[in-house]
Amino acid sequence: MLASGAFAQQGLKIYLDTKKFVNLDCSLQGGQGNPSPLPKIYAHTGVCTTNPTYCQTQIIPMNSRVWQHVVGNWGANPADDGIGQMTNEGNGIWSLRITSYHRYYGDSGIVSLVASPGDTLVSTPMQPNQTAYTMGLVFRSADASTSGRDNMCSDIFITNLETNTPLIIGSSDPTLSEWINPPISFKKVINGVEVGLQEARSFEYHSKVYPNPFKDETRIEFFVNDASRNYSISVFDVNGRRVASVLEGKVKAGLNTLDWDGTNDAGEKLNKGLYYFTINGGNQVASDKLIILD
Repeated sequence: MLASGAFAQQGLKIYLDTKKFVNLDCSLQGGQGNPSPLPKIYAHTGVCTTNPTYCQTQIIPMNSRVWQHVVGNWGANPADDGIGQMTNEGNGIWSLRITSYHRYYGDSGIVSLVASPGDTLVSTPMQPNQTAYTMGLVFRSADASTSGRDNMCSDIFITNLETNTPLIIGSSDPTLSEWINPPISFKKVINGVEVGLQEARSFEYHSKVYPNPFKDETRIEFFVNDASRNYSISVFDVNGRRVASVLEGKVKAGLNTLDWDGTNDAGEKLNKGLYYFTINGGNQVASDKLIILD
């Protein structure tokens, strides 16, 4: 963990991949492999500064007590005023750069000063002596007619902001465990520098899974740059539950292929339908969809 005095100029650059939403009811009109067609996307975000334990245990699917310092507006008639507006990176990916928590959530000109819907918690500007521990996120269209949330259409959170290993969770998960293959990712920003931008990619994956759809077996192909890392490939259902661990451990450098027969960890054949898999190489994660036929 970093020393507490190091956080004055700490923030996040948040990336939203609209193709990776699962629930079409809260996918910004994208999801399940399709990019959002919206011309604008807004991020309604807030941070909690009481203490690490409080900020995590107060997370609930809606009206969480985590939203203590909020930027972005909601309601029946939200303003299309640029506050919280994200940058279109192309291919359904949007970003929001928060260079400093204190400057962003401490700016009385943009921080909301009203109570959360259905609650008495009033958002206030973050103070210079406060530390951000947990962040809440909800994404919306310019007119708030459609939103982007977790797999059950509840709020998204990033915990452990004060550490070197923040975690993304969906508040629909009662265990508040790390969300595997979420639609958001991030880079930490320290003193204006995005950490890890120059880190070498551990592997390359370019949608090489075939046949897909498949009935009996499919092959996943990826190219490994760093054979010193541990790699994992996991399969998830449309609700984000892990149903199979296909690979766990080290692999050779260069081209790797892995065959999977569509069974879970107990060797049982999975039902037909849409699934997702992730390749995790430590400093990098890639994902793609799989379709199992009868």
